[in-house]
Amino acid sequence: MTTVSVLIPARNEELTVGEVIAGHLEVLEKCITLKYIDDYEVIILNDASSDNTLKNINLFQGSNKLSILSNETSSGLQNAFGKLYRSSSMSWVYLTPGDGQIPATNLKKFITKAHLSNWTCAILGNRNKIKQYGLLRLFISFLFRMYSSFILSRNIPDIGTVKLVPSILNHQDYKCKSVLQEIERVQFLDLFKFPIQIVDIEWIARKKGKSRGVSMAALFSVMREIRLLKRNNR
Repeated sequence: MTTVSVLIPARNEELTVGEVIAGHLEVLEKCITLKYIDDYEVIILNDASSDNTLKNINLFQGSNKLSILSNETSSGLQNAFGKLYRSSSMSWVYLTPGDGQIPATNLKKFITKAHLSNWTCAILGNRNKIKQYGLLRLFISFLFRMYSSFILSRNIPDIGTVKLVPSILNHQDYKCKSVLQEIERVQFLDLFKFPIQIVDIEWIARKKGKSRGVSMAALFSVMREIRLLKRNNR
């Protein structure tokens, strides 16, 4: 029985969160009709938003497929990911941001590809950032891509952006506390012998004034975990 948990972290995303939830619910219902999946759930985490994000999430409380989590204070992106992973109950998990960057149409692309491979492959997304990213964000993105290449000895694009992976990864012992934990998750895919397929995804750049993603300070703070990951991958 193939089931999917869609996990959505959201922090100050009042303008997009409703569209993100509605779009993913619609795609999941279509996938049920097509018999690509047997069941699903959508779990959204309001990560200490100070705007109307939670109010707009609560508009969907009538859906028995939606679960709402909240943090009183934000403890970082990876902790938000972890809370969502631990709360999921389906056999596969799909992680996507609440800012509308990754349209829900990508979910159908991921599920279709997994269905055609008989749910034996993990699916990771790749996006072309050249036209949309500024130089600083391109540099940071490049460094993270090099980190994953150095640690995993292969090229894994957009390792933290969006992925469809088996939920067995949610129950492993992870050493990293930063976003590099997403690289650890790929290491476990290898351990459990799940091949990886990469798909190109459609995406929309964040508006100015929204979260800028990973900062240079955060980039340098995770460097101490590089050696640990490389050693564990030998």
